[in-house]
Amino acid sequence: MFHEFTHALAPFMWTGVGIFWVVMHHRQKMARIAAERGYDPRLRGHHLTELEAMAASHAREHNCDHAREVAELRERVRVLERIATDEARQTPARQLAAQIDALKD
Repeated sequence: MFHEFTHALAPFMWTGVGIFWVVMHHRQKMARIAAERGYDPRLRGHHLTELEAMAASHAREHNCDHAREVAELRERVRVLERIATDEARQTPARQLAAQIDALKD
């Protein structure tokens, strides 16, 4: 009896396998198309181009801040170098230290 029942369900089983294959093939094809267009479903609807634009904007802001900080630090170093090398402004202790260093050389 079971044998007769399996013969009756065999066509339905193969139909189910075929439908499953078509659905999976369609999902793979849609995922490939989405990847080619720059869409990642894990990003919940955001396109990569939008995220790349946001990242570039953030990088520009960060680089501007970084460049400004570097310019300020360079200016401070210039002032410190000018103070350290200005002989007219040297205190007697600095002049004595400079003379000792000159004698060592």
